[in-house]
Amino acid sequence: MILHGSVIEVACNVQTAVDEKNKLIIHYDVTNDNDKKALHEVSLETKNVLGKEVIAVLADKGYHNAEQLHA
Repeated sequence: MILHGSVIEVACNVQTAVDEKNKLIIHYDVTNDNDKKALHEVSLETKNVLGKEVIAVLADKGYHNAEQLHA
């Protein structure tokens, strides 16, 4: 996983979507990519799994950027 510039860390990221009411895992994705661009994709996949038109998403500030929020 590239952290910045030429700094590489051997690691995996796991993106997980959890149901608020039941605390059950709805969707997950394991990657070796930086997670700053993962919010939109995980949100879309979660909507598809649930069969919902709209969902509410909560994520920490290191997990997204303006491009992801706009999408």
